[in-house]
Amino acid sequence: MKPLPLRTTLTLIFAAVLSVILTAVGWAYHATLKNQLDNSVSADLEDKARALHAILAAFICKGDNGKTQPNYSTWGGSLISSSISLSYYPSADRNAQHVFKNFGIGMGFHVAGGLVQEFILDKFTSRGKH
Repeated sequence: MKPLPLRTTLTLIFAAVLSVILTAVGWAYHATLKNQLDNSVSADLEDKARALHAILAAFICKGDNGKTQPNYSTWGGSLISSSISLSYYPSADRNAQHVFKNFGIGMGFHVAGGLVQEFILDKFTSRGKH
Protein backbone atom coordinates (compact mmCIF):
# COMPACT_ATOMS: atom_id res chain seq x y z
CA MET A 1 0.00 0.00 0.00
CA LYS A 2 1.35 3.32 -1.07
CA PRO A 3 1.42 6.13 1.56
CA LEU A 4 -0.75 9.19 1.00
CA PRO A 5 0.92 12.29 -0.34
CA LEU A 6 1.94 14.84 2.27
CA ARG A 7 -0.55 17.41 1.05
CA THR A 8 -3.47 14.97 1.39
CA THR A 9 -2.34 13.88 4.85
CA LEU A 10 -2.08 17.48 6.07
CA THR A 11 -5.48 18.26 4.59
CA LEU A 12 -7.05 15.33 6.46
CA ILE A 13 -5.36 16.31 9.74
CA PHE A 14 -6.46 19.93 9.28
CA ALA A 15 -10.05 18.81 8.56
CA ALA A 16 -10.09 16.58 11.65
CA VAL A 17 -8.72 19.31 13.94
CA LEU A 18 -11.10 21.88 12.47
CA SER A 19 -13.99 19.48 12.94
CA VAL A 20 -13.11 18.94 16.61
CA ILE A 21 -12.73 22.69 17.22
CA LEU A 22 -16.00 23.57 15.50
CA THR A 23 -17.81 20.80 17.39
CA ALA A 24 -16.46 22.11 20.71
CA VAL A 25 -17.39 25.70 19.85
CA GLY A 26 -20.85 24.64 18.70
CA TRP A 27 -21.37 22.58 21.85
CA ALA A 28 -20.32 25.49 24.09
CA TYR A 29 -22.51 27.90 22.13
CA HIS A 30 -25.47 25.51 22.36
CA ALA A 31 -24.97 25.08 26.11
CA THR A 32 -24.81 28.85 26.60
CA LEU A 33 -27.95 29.48 24.55
CA LYS A 34 -29.80 26.64 26.27
CA ASN A 35 -28.87 28.05 29.69
CA GLN A 36 -30.04 31.53 28.70
CA LEU A 37 -33.28 30.12 27.32
CA ASP A 38 -33.88 28.05 30.46
CA ASN A 39 -33.29 31.10 32.65
CA SER A 40 -35.65 33.31 30.66
CA VAL A 41 -38.35 30.63 30.48
CA SER A 42 -38.12 29.84 34.18
CA ALA A 43 -38.29 33.56 35.05
CA ASP A 44 -41.32 33.94 32.78
CA LEU A 45 -43.00 30.89 34.29
CA GLU A 46 -42.20 32.12 37.79
CA ASP A 47 -43.92 35.45 37.07
CA LYS A 48 -46.94 33.64 35.62
CA ALA A 49 -47.15 31.37 38.65
CA ARG A 50 -46.93 34.36 41.00
CA ALA A 51 -49.66 36.17 39.06
CA LEU A 52 -51.90 33.09 39.10
CA HIS A 53 -51.35 32.72 42.84
CA ALA A 54 -52.22 36.37 43.44
CA ILE A 55 -55.39 36.08 41.35
CA LEU A 56 -56.56 32.83 42.91
CA ALA A 57 -55.91 34.01 46.47
CA ALA A 58 -59.25 35.85 46.41
CA PHE A 59 -61.04 32.61 45.58
CA ILE A 60 -58.98 29.77 47.08
CA CYS A 61 -56.99 29.57 50.31
CA LYS A 62 -55.47 27.04 52.69
CA GLY A 63 -57.73 26.18 55.59
CA ASP A 64 -56.80 25.55 59.19
CA ASN A 65 -56.55 21.87 58.32
CA GLY A 66 -53.86 22.66 55.72
CA LYS A 67 -56.02 21.68 52.76
CA THR A 68 -56.98 23.93 49.88
CA GLN A 69 -60.55 25.17 50.13
CA PRO A 70 -62.74 28.02 48.90
CA ASN A 71 -61.93 31.40 50.46
CA TYR A 72 -65.27 31.73 52.22
CA SER A 73 -64.16 34.72 54.30
CA THR A 74 -63.40 36.86 51.24
CA TRP A 75 -66.58 35.76 49.48
CA GLY A 76 -68.71 36.33 52.57
CA GLY A 77 -67.12 39.66 53.35
CA SER A 78 -67.63 40.95 49.83
CA LEU A 79 -71.20 39.67 49.67
CA ILE A 80 -72.14 41.12 53.07
CA SER A 81 -70.52 44.49 52.33
CA SER A 82 -72.32 44.70 49.00
CA SER A 83 -75.60 43.83 50.75
CA ILE A 84 -75.02 46.51 53.37
CA SER A 85 -74.20 49.08 50.69
CA LEU A 86 -77.60 48.31 49.16
CA SER A 87 -79.23 50.21 52.01
CA TYR A 88 -77.84 53.44 50.53
CA TYR A 89 -79.84 52.99 47.31
CA PRO A 90 -83.41 54.28 47.03
CA SER A 91 -85.90 51.55 47.79
CA ALA A 92 -87.05 51.48 44.16
CA ASP A 93 -83.49 50.60 43.03
CA ARG A 94 -82.77 47.88 45.59
CA ASN A 95 -82.42 44.58 43.80
CA ALA A 96 -80.12 41.58 43.53
CA GLN A 97 -78.44 43.05 40.46
CA HIS A 98 -76.84 45.79 42.58
CA VAL A 99 -75.75 43.29 45.21
CA PHE A 100 -74.01 41.00 42.75
CA LYS A 101 -72.56 43.88 40.75
CA ASN A 102 -70.98 45.29 43.92
CA PHE A 103 -69.89 41.78 44.90
CA GLY A 104 -68.10 41.39 41.55
CA ILE A 105 -66.45 44.78 41.94
CA GLY A 106 -65.32 43.87 45.45
CA MET A 107 -63.84 40.57 44.26
CA GLY A 108 -62.10 42.43 41.45
CA PHE A 109 -60.52 44.74 44.02
CA HIS A 110 -59.36 41.70 46.01
CA VAL A 111 -57.68 40.31 42.87
CA ALA A 112 -56.10 43.69 42.04
CA GLY A 113 -54.90 44.04 45.63
CA GLY A 114 -53.32 40.60 45.47
CA LEU A 115 -51.47 41.48 42.26
CA VAL A 116 -50.28 44.80 43.69
CA GLN A 117 -49.12 43.07 46.85
CA GLU A 118 -47.28 40.37 44.91
CA PHE A 119 -45.55 42.48 42.27
CA ILE A 120 -45.32 46.07 43.53
CA LEU A 121 -45.36 46.19 47.31
CA ASP A 122 -42.78 43.44 47.74
CA LYS A 123 -40.22 45.82 46.24
CA PHE A 124 -40.64 48.13 49.24
CA THR A 125 -40.42 45.55 52.00
CA SER A 126 -37.35 43.92 53.46
CA ARG A 127 -38.86 40.54 52.68
CA GLY A 128 -39.16 41.11 48.93
CA LYS A 129 -36.76 38.89 47.01
CA HIS A 130 -38.32 39.08 43.53
